[in-house]
This record gives sequence, C-alpha cells and structure tokens, in this order.
Amino acid sequence: MAVTLKKAETSAAVLLTVAAIWLRVIAAQSAGGLWRDEVNTVGLATLPSLRDVWMNLQFDSFPLLWVLLIRQFAAIAGVMNDPAFRLLGCVIGIGLIASLWFYARTLRYSLPLVSLALFAMNPSIVLWSDTVRGYGFGLLLIVTTGALVWRVMESPTTVRVIVALVAAIASVHSLYYNSVLLLAFSCGAAAVCADRRDWRAASMIVVVGLIAAISLIPYAAVIRSASTWNTLVQVQDYSFLWFWSKLDETVRPAGPWSLVIWCELIVLALVAGARAVRFPNQLGHSPDQREVALGASVTLVVGLLGSFFFLRALSYVTQPWYYLTLLAVGAVCVDAISGSLIHSSLARKARLIGVLLLGSATFIQGLQVVRTRMTNLDEAATYVAQTAGGNDLIVVNPWFYGVTFARYYRGRAPWMTVPQVGFYRYHRYDLIKQQMTRPDQRLLMVPLEDAISFALQSGNRVFVVGDLRIPPPGQIPQILPPAPRSGDFRPENRYDLNWSMQTGYFLQHHSTRITVLRHQASEGVSHFENSAVVVVTGWRP
Repeated sequence: MAVTLKKAETSAAVLLTVAAIWLRVIAAQSAGGLWRDEVNTVGLATLPSLRDVWMNLQFDSFPLLWVLLIRQFAAIAGVMNDPAFRLLGCVIGIGLIASLWFYARTLRYSLPLVSLALFAMNPSIVLWSDTVRGYGFGLLLIVTTGALVWRVMESPTTVRVIVALVAAIASVHSLYYNSVLLLAFSCGAAAVCADRRDWRAASMIVVVGLIAAISLIPYAAVIRSASTWNTLVQVQDYSFLWFWSKLDETVRPAGPWSLVIWCELIVLALVAGARAVRFPNQLGHSPDQREVALGASVTLVVGLLGSFFFLRALSYVTQPWYYLTLLAVGAVCVDAISGSLIHSSLARKARLIGVLLLGSATFIQGLQVVRTRMTNLDEAATYVAQTAGGNDLIVVNPWFYGVTFARYYRGRAPWMTVPQVGFYRYHRYDLIKQQMTRPDQRLLMVPLEDAISFALQSGNRVFVVGDLRIPPPGQIPQILPPAPRSGDFRPENRYDLNWSMQTGYFLQHHSTRITVLRHQASEGVSHFENSAVVVVTGWRP
C-alpha cells in the first residue's frame, strides 16, 4: 500500500511539473515583443561600456549580475532577437521548477507537491518570472541558495560553505529582494543549529550571510542616485491594506480563491510546525522531521515579515512582480512542513487529492492567462511606420511608451512623446522629475503643441500611439503647479494624466476629425502596455 501511494505521489509530482513547464512554453510562444520594462533592461545592459552600465544602473531594478547576463546574451543572440529572449525566459522558468525539486530533495521530503501546485503553476509566477527581467533568475538562485544553506547546517564542510557562499552572493547580485530571503533561510538554518547547540555550523551560516551582505555595499551609490528621483513612484503610506490588496492582485489570476488558499496553508503550516517543535514525541515525529519543521517555520515567519517591511521601506506603488519572492519563500516552506510532517497514509492521500485539485484548477485558469501578449506597441510601431508619411507627426502617449516605441519604430515620420523627454533607451525618471518641477507647466507643452499645429496646418496627419485622453465636454484641464505638491499620491502618475489631458484637449479643439485606426485589445494583451492608434486630421484655429 505504501509503495503504491509513493508511486501515486511521484506520478502527481511529475504530472504537475510537466503542466508547469507546458504553461511556460505557451507563455513564451504567446508573449510576443518585449514590453517597456524588458526593453529598459536590454537597453541599459547593452550600453557601450561596462562603466556606462554601472553609472546608469539606478535606472533599472536589478543588481549587476542579471544585467551582465542580459548583456552577454544580447551579444550572442542579438539585441533585437525577441524569440531568443523569450526562450531564455522559458529556460529560466524551467530552472526555477528544477530548484523546487532540489530544495525538496535537500530537505528530504523528496517531492515538491505543494510548491508545484501552489507556486510553479500560478499564472503570475509564469508570466513575470519568465520575462526579460531578473525575477525568475533571482528566484531560481535564492531557492537553490536556501537548499545549500541547509546543507551547511547539516555538515559545514569547506566545500559546502564555499558553494553556499557563491550561490548567496550570486542571488543577492541578481535581485535586491533576495537579501531578505537570504536572511530568512539563514535564520531558519541557524535556528536548527542553535537547537542542536552546533555553534560551528551556525557561525558558518552567519559568515555566508554576512559576506553576501557586505558584497552589496557598492550598491549604496546606486541607491543614493535613485533616491533623487524615486519619490515619483512612491506612495505616501504603504499600509498593510495596500500590501494585502497587491498580494491578492498577484495570486488572483489562478482563481478568486487563491489568496484564501495561500493564507490557510500558511497558517496550517505554522501551527503544525509549532506543534511538531513543541511535541515531537507525542506526535510521532522524528528528530529530522522536527528540525525541518523548526527551520521552515522560522524561515517562513522571517521571510513574510521581512518581505512586508522591505516593501514598506521601499514604498513603491508595487506590481505583481514585487511579490514573487514572498510567494517563493511561502511555497517552499509550506511544502517543507507538509512534506516532513505528513506521514500517515490517510493524511498523504488527502494531501495528494488536494494538490491535484489545486493544480487542476490553477492549470485551467492559467491556460488562458499565460496566452498574454506582453505588449502590442511593437505592432503599433510597425503599423504607423507603414501608414504615416514623412511629413506626418507621431505622438506617443504616455512618455514611458516611448521606450518600447523607440525599439520597434523604423518609419520616416518624426515622433514625440507626452511630454517630450528626448531619451528613450531606458526610463529616465530623473528627466521626468525635471519636467515636473518646471516653474511654468504650461510652457512644457508648447513644443509638442507647436509640432502638432504645424503638421495639421500643413495638411498632414498626427498619429497618436498609446492612449489619447480627451476631457469631457466643457472641461478644461487645469495646469498643475510645479512639483513637489504636499500630500501627493503617486505624483508622477498625476502629472502624466494631466499632460495627457492637455494634449487630448488641444487635439480635440484644433482638429476637425479624430479617427481610431487600431483599438486597444479587449483581451490577450497585458494591460501594462496595451496601445491604440488614433489619427487626427484637419486644422481648426
């Protein structure tokens, strides 16, 4: 009976693994061109020199290792080779799945049943860890590092310490958030060492974490540089309610019940872990099972609290990809506690049925979600390149769409953004801050309006790529005072909207016809970069 149950569990784990890989293959085939955040990374990574990369690292979200990997990959595959970048993301995603297996085998619960169904198959994990950003690579490294730190706890040999140290340094240099997860995994392993009174192993774990932390000191200059402009994308009060709503947004693509499932499993795992540590003999748990429960419980608590306070200190608006590391530590810890403590046949059968139901529901939801195109701005750029004449004008709105547009546009017509930034290789929020702080915000729009007026008065057309916002009839957009404004919530977003409204108002009142050539996609395209194409003709004084 036990052998049959073990075979069923193994088959389920293999099935879930295949399903998770299948979702990633579909996502890679569906993703299409790179969207602006991916273009940002590629643009910065492929600057002429490594010194240029370092001096501008503040304009991307990742430490140097990921940027250098993309730089080398682009040199081999080609900067404009979108299919190659999608293949890279898919391979990294599969590597992340492999790291879940490695973690399970290292902690000797063998099969990552829960983490496969809960984490690896979640559509948000598939979409955002497989992009040309450092999230998937960072997750792969930190989960692997967590397993290697556990091996140091078991036996702190020189080879194991060195391997764990290399992995730890690589992980924190691929994703800033990994510093929190490294602390969590180190605390979990160190707690077991303290319980054993094994101070040598504990000291080796501390050394690994300390050296990895020290290696991040050079980024202090990068963080200081970013602090001169990053208030533009911060919220005034990153509360628990905001954190909760964003976490729900992250897991919801797997189903509206997803956050409830996550919370229930985490609570059950912590309760079971605490009982296993306190009453191992009464519950029939072995010393090894008790140690896994202790280490995973401490890791889970430190990881959850650390992630929240890290995001609160950052105070960015945050999007689903900011929460992937938190979900990773939650999944592997719940899996470790479940895998170590559940050993009766009845409980194992219940777990097996549960993960299969969860995996099936997640897979059905995910099949549609992962078929998301990350952008249609590449198609819009190609369309206007073929449609616009050399004397027409293209207006890209908002300004950050210009990063993607610049990558794909190969037409003759000149183009500008709202407002005109003048640099589109990657996002330059420092330049936007300069625009926001200009004393006369009305004068900021004059160059764009002059260019629109000249094109329309000359009998040419103005193409608007992105989002044309026209105020309701009778409403005139107010001119904002220069930033900063006391109490502003997401100040950059407020000014973007105002600049867009001013542009829409000008076009509405000084043209004779506005025609939509390409609508925003109603489905199948990420809402983060879903653009329309509008043509404006005729002049009206």
